[in-house]
Amino acid sequence: MHSALPTDIMAFLVWKDQGGRTVVHLRACTFSTGLTQRVPSCSCPKRLAFGTVDSLIAKLRAIFMADGRGTEWCSALGLGNPAAAKVVKDYLADVRREQLRARVVPCQAEPVFIADLQVISGFIQSRLLSGNLDAVQILVLARDQAFFKSLFFAGDRAADLLLIKTAEILRFPDDSGFLFNHCWTKTLRSGDTNVFAFKRETNKLVCLVWGIEQYLKICVVLGIRVSPGFLFRSVSKNGSVSTSSLDSSAAQARLATYVGQLHGKLSAGHA
Repeated sequence: MHSALPTDIMAFLVWKDQGGRTVVHLRACTFSTGLTQRVPSCSCPKRLAFGTVDSLIAKLRAIFMADGRGTEWCSALGLGNPAAAKVVKDYLADVRREQLRARVVPCQAEPVFIADLQVISGFIQSRLLSGNLDAVQILVLARDQAFFKSLFFAGDRAADLLLIKTAEILRFPDDSGFLFNHCWTKTLRSGDTNVFAFKRETNKLVCLVWGIEQYLKICVVLGIRVSPGFLFRSVSKNGSVSTSSLDSSAAQARLATYVGQLHGKLSAGHA
């Protein structure tokens, strides 16, 4: 860490690039029209998307800055933040230029609508009521449903929302909802607190208040104390509940699992 140079950053980026999934079509490729990016029969190279490379460099720069290496790189002295060196910036510019010439279009996330949330929540709730579940499975299902509802209505980044602690949530005096006093980061403002409210809905499948209440009640029954720590706790592979928050990648994997199970259920129903 203390001896890292810009060449080390470049070597790391090149190594990471080998695992990229963005197809960068060559000019002679028949699929180089920009209309399609994922072509199974295409032999063109795959790279990390420009946005991913940009994010990696930003994270590296922040890591070195936190380690006391500053925000800039001095090539004359060979000191400073290696992730901020000109050669690294030039590499990022070259990646962007190459992908623009290849007409690489960034993939947009598919929007999730209230009907989608209702289907996912209904599926999780049916699992909760199915029986034959151990304590950890019940906890995970209740946690996931509460988190997905929170993510939908808060409009926050998953990584930020997962850092919410129970002490940041207040109940309205008339029991009509919750008040979140949360710290936003990248989504709106850097480090500013933002207070937002959630009202109780008549439809329990999309009601965030009901979802959190169910999750907290299950925690009490199972003897899991989530106050005053993180609201959405991680669970280890051996079934123990951690004091740390759920990781955003784990939350994404959980959502993908539910979607896959739903597709499988629908396919079996049509068979």
